Amino acid sequence: MILKGTGNLYRGVDEAPFAAVKYQILVDVSSNTGNQTWNGECILTRKDVIRDGELLVVELESGHRGRCSLRKKVNKAVMGLPVRYFYHITGMGNLEPGQASPGDGGQASADDGGPAES
Repeated sequence: MILKGTGNLYRGVDEAPFAAVKYQILVDVSSNTGNQTWNGECILTRKDVIRDGELLVVELESGHRGRCSLRKKVNKAVMGLPVRYFYHITGMGNLEPGQASPGDGGQASADDGGPAES
């Protein structure tokens, strides 16, 4: 299944979100064990907020959360448009149900484009 939307990044489970992201994630559930593997890409508008390989928590629009690691892809800058930073996201463990914050749907604000589609 493919999940697309906007979400938040956290450095720890109980911390406040530090960055908003747009994501496109492929989730594969093993029929034998029920375990999930998931990966895809996400976009941030600032590059200084994370380090390559840093362990983070991503919260999806649905409120599901999962531990992940991000690795910078190519900076797809286009003249006249804001710079966007593309990252490959690799999930660690299952995406667990969580609760989105009331009011804004749990999303921090960001003005960036959606993930590139293949």
